[in-house]
Amino acid sequence: ILVTGDHGYSEVSKDASKKKDLSDRVHREDLEVPLILANSGRDSDVRGLIDSMGITETFLQALDIERHESFKGRSAFGSGRPSVITEFAGRGNADLMRNILYFAVTTATHKLKVRLVGSELIVDALFDLVADRQEGKNIVGDPLQKATVCELVEQLFMERGEVLAARGVRRSAWHYDSDG
Repeated sequence: ILVTGDHGYSEVSKDASKKKDLSDRVHREDLEVPLILANSGRDSDVRGLIDSMGITETFLQALDIERHESFKGRSAFGSGRPSVITEFAGRGNADLMRNILYFAVTTATHKLKVRLVGSELIVDALFDLVADRQEGKNIVGDPLQKATVCELVEQLFMERGEVLAARGVRRSAWHYDSDG
């Protein structure tokens, strides 16, 4: 039995219908989804995070279906990921080359919100998910968070480097201004 859902299972802290800013669509209640897997004959040993590709990979492994070598999912039967990258281009319009793209880089302890406008990568927000589970206090302006911001942006480049390169973003070209 394989069960999952769409758009989260968390207690909603914000009214989704009032989210006019598209970057707000990457909050916890919009992203976390349940995964129930029963009677597969396998045990989950996930130590990291699972993204939507990981849910698909878990389903494929449970059903013993071969996947293509280009597939990037990591199964719940394995180690998971240190971070999950979520991208959003607006409802019904996933033009990766022209739209503003919104990314969330989520780890077990932090979430970074980044915008890609043209070829400019803009760091918008950082949340400490341990101290602020509801993502209410943006700490991106705290100079003590610079290493965390840089680490999470590096995760974005590692996972979505093709998209960033296609838009002309280089690892050496982005900057972080802790003054906000």
